[in-house]
Amino acid sequence: PFPTAPIVDRASYNDSAADIVNTTLFAPALLFNKGKIGADGRTSSTIQPILRVPFPTGAFWTNLVTKPSGQNDLSYPIVTYPYAFKWSSSNLQASYPVIRRKEESRSIKDIFQPDISFGTHEDVTHRHIMGFDALSVTTRFYTTDQGYWESYIVHGSPYITIKYSSTIPVLEALSTFQRLMCPFDQQGNYFDGNEDLMIDGLSKQGNRTLNRELRWGVCIPSYGSGNDDFAVLRGVQFLLQTQENMTWILFSSELIELEFDAVKKTKIVATNKFSGVLRLALIPPTSDTSESGGPAKLLHLPDSTGLKRLVYHAGVYPVSGRVTWDFRSSTPPATVLHNAVNMATKDAPSVAPGASSGAANIGTVEFKFETQFLNQNSNSNLQLLTLALPHHADLLQPDTMLSDTDFDLEYDCIKGKMIPVVGSTWSYDEKLTTMMFDQVGTGYNTTLNTDIARHILQNIQVDLELLPPIGNSGIHSHVRRIARLAQLAHIAKAVTAAVPSKASH
Repeated sequence: PFPTAPIVDRASYNDSAADIVNTTLFAPALLFNKGKIGADGRTSSTIQPILRVPFPTGAFWTNLVTKPSGQNDLSYPIVTYPYAFKWSSSNLQASYPVIRRKEESRSIKDIFQPDISFGTHEDVTHRHIMGFDALSVTTRFYTTDQGYWESYIVHGSPYITIKYSSTIPVLEALSTFQRLMCPFDQQGNYFDGNEDLMIDGLSKQGNRTLNRELRWGVCIPSYGSGNDDFAVLRGVQFLLQTQENMTWILFSSELIELEFDAVKKTKIVATNKFSGVLRLALIPPTSDTSESGGPAKLLHLPDSTGLKRLVYHAGVYPVSGRVTWDFRSSTPPATVLHNAVNMATKDAPSVAPGASSGAANIGTVEFKFETQFLNQNSNSNLQLLTLALPHHADLLQPDTMLSDTDFDLEYDCIKGKMIPVVGSTWSYDEKLTTMMFDQVGTGYNTTLNTDIARHILQNIQVDLELLPPIGNSGIHSHVRRIARLAQLAHIAKAVTAAVPSKASH
């Protein structure tokens, strides 16, 4: 039997988890019940876990609960391609960082800026992480009058989804909103955002009575406050355009009236309390820039197949997800049985060169999203729209992905172009290789040039000298240092085994 591992208290190393994680940001239902007796009948009076489950160190969302530096109330960013998010005690910020890419000789960075911020007219009393899994995290803000609003931040979603309960939604731009308008013209075509219109989608003559009669189905102008400095639109679909030339399409599960201050241009505010779901999707600009070298151009929206897809799939949204995997053999079952018989009779197994003798050498990875509908009248056959990373798209079944013709919008991230996928479940196969813990001498190039080997070993010595001293920097730094030393030792062993012994001298 293995010896019992000693209990290690991080606080003994001056690296307490409480110094890193703000535990008040977790919903009480997620927190560990102090004093709970374990299955062995013992309890610890000195070490208490933070959560009821093991803390998912390294999970994509943990920056939300990591204490920010200094007096800054805003969290570090988290990334769920194509968007990135931050939150504070009062709002949730969303960014499409790829448009601010900074390429340097040694790095590529996508810079976070709050392209759109979500909040409420009411003050926020507190906020919580309500749940999390491998693909999502749910945040919730509570307001002063018993209302709340929560966001389902899910990997690969081209939409940002916010659910409100008895609150007044507020959207704020990075700089200013240039336009808030109904998305269709009288012929049912989408506006490009470059039409000869006022900022509220009304005629330049401002004939509100005339335009109010032009019911565009999903959105109509409204009298609102009667103040000409405010544009008021009422409906379930809207187009927003910011000064940064970013166009967003907004979907609402319920009829909502939005007011836009046409003078300050910084906020779009609901005129009444709202209970329902808002979904906001960026219509990404094309990769081509204007002739003057200015901002990227917008697609011609009336002809955009991608925009039509965003509209069609907006009615179903993901709230959580999980990743599972299974293993199987690439060898047909009949061959596996035949080999088993041969082995029993000590005959040679009939396996083709390079094939498995029955061992599981194919791994199937499955992504499954839990979904809800925007409203109860939605088509139950409506499929979820997500975006896959390039290395996923290389392995997915072609019939689950949309072609460039079927989806002409291009969402990018630091890993490349994202591929639209239809369906709440998608999977791919990975061919597994046989690996040992230490495979030195197997699969390495035994004819490695001695000069190259000597150069590698010399640089390993340089790397060893560059490692920071142990000091008192905490247990995480100790572990990272050990991992680096082990990696360097393994490289040195592999190089030494791959060349004549004189190369290491």
